[in-house]
Amino acid sequence: MVKSAFKYRIEKEPKPSDVPIGSLVRLFFNRLDEQGLSWAVLRGSEGLPDYTRYDIDLLIRPEDTGRAEAVLREAATEEGWSVVRIVDKFAYRCCLLISPGPERRYLPIDLFGGCHHRFYPIADGRYGLDASIRNDQGVMVVPTGFGAAVALLKELTRHPDFKENSRDEVRTGTLEDADSFRRGLVGVLNENLIERLLGFCQSNDWGGVASLVPEIRLQVQQTRSRVSSDAIDFFTSNVRHHLTPPMSGHVVLLGPDGSGKSTIADLVAESFYKQPFKICQRYEYNFRIVPELKQLKKRIAKLLGRKVTEQKSIAPGTKGSGMNRDHSCLKGMGYVSYYALDFILGRLPLFKLRGQGAVCIFARYFQDYYYQRGYGNVPRWYLRFLESLTPRPDLILYLDRDAGEIYRGKPELDIDEIQRQQKVIRNIVAERAHGELIDASEGVDATVQKVRERVIQLFLSRHGIGD
Repeated sequence: MVKSAFKYRIEKEPKPSDVPIGSLVRLFFNRLDEQGLSWAVLRGSEGLPDYTRYDIDLLIRPEDTGRAEAVLREAATEEGWSVVRIVDKFAYRCCLLISPGPERRYLPIDLFGGCHHRFYPIADGRYGLDASIRNDQGVMVVPTGFGAAVALLKELTRHPDFKENSRDEVRTGTLEDADSFRRGLVGVLNENLIERLLGFCQSNDWGGVASLVPEIRLQVQQTRSRVSSDAIDFFTSNVRHHLTPPMSGHVVLLGPDGSGKSTIADLVAESFYKQPFKICQRYEYNFRIVPELKQLKKRIAKLLGRKVTEQKSIAPGTKGSGMNRDHSCLKGMGYVSYYALDFILGRLPLFKLRGQGAVCIFARYFQDYYYQRGYGNVPRWYLRFLESLTPRPDLILYLDRDAGEIYRGKPELDIDEIQRQQKVIRNIVAERAHGELIDASEGVDATVQKVRERVIQLFLSRHGIGD
């Protein structure tokens, strides 16, 4: 393939939804009270029960997790929502609520059976529940100082410093409610470290906070043994979740050069961030684990002291910039074999990402070798063999557009070559149960919506949820 590979993770503010949540959330909270279950919102309670930016973090007692989920499912059913359990790990369960109707609303409700990083406690969850209060909207919330302690330790056990957009909230919590900040960290950090941490937060000294990170992590890790029952429970539940991830996607877009795959892939990935996928990973071609051959050749030539001659390339999107000649059989097989290794090794990052609830979208994939000029002499049986070793996508979507329209927009290939590639791609799609044609003739926005709807349909069908 002629285009270089790259990847990036989509992380943008999710777009607000017009579907209301107030009736459902009120019913759920009321039912928790009726059942006598202790609960409290950890963060982001200001807009509840009518509004939340994305999810609802609910602190409960660990022994009440099953009952809380049952109450949630009962309330959701009465309101016409569907529930999918998408995470079930140590002391943490996330249920994704999906609204009825064509305009889907995705509302994750996280049930925390304590406050942990991995299997290490970062705050005293039982104290947080016992000290919780009901605010003016009828929502149970943890004390502000305790909430600040949880937010702070949650970040510092994962990252070297505390993110700027949460500093004011934590500083306010430590100034207004230093007592619950201290009490929430008893048993996690020693008294001296708690006081130093509190002082740095109150004085807005985030460099000082960062300097305490190594000591904080050491003390947090001393609260649990790595061979404890909690540690074993954490690792087994984590492995189980990665082996059978209930929420993830591996989607491939196909089409001749200039057909708009990259643009569509970018926009679809952006639209999926937290609606409903936690992570959106966009790949241009492969996983970029092995270096491109041309870069590898340059490195070898440099090591041997040979002069590297740069071939003049035609700018992408201009006439003739696409590949127009086939390699020999052996050379083509060599190229395909080398890059197939990247796809095969890509099983490892894909395994990790899918276990984290990611949708991975590729603007091109291994199937490009079947139709791109350059690999026409490679035996089809050899391509099929290598393809069988690569990760199988959940969906292969061919973006079907008029060849003349593609040529007028980006004349990278001549019309005859575009039409030849389209014919081969249609055969690829027809021969694979997970391959489908998407009519991309109605413009970018309409195509993005069609791709998005097809991926969502796949996700919902896995959990028995109709359109």
